[in-house]
Amino acid sequence: MRTTITLILGAATVVLAAVIIRSARRKKAGQMQEAIADEGYETAHDILYPRRGRHYGDQWHYGPVLPN
Repeated sequence: MRTTITLILGAATVVLAAVIIRSARRKKAGQMQEAIADEGYETAHDILYPRRGRHYGDQWHYGPVLPN
């Protein structure tokens, strides 16, 4: 009985943590998209869409870049 309660509480904690983390990420993404929408089209692509640690190597692209 005791191990069952412990497992249920552990699973509930993991689910609650996942919900909180997902909610925080969605809120942050929404704020970033709202900031991008407020900026307009004059802002540089690297400011609108930061790479955040993604490593693309030394591939440089000159000219307009359209988001996916």
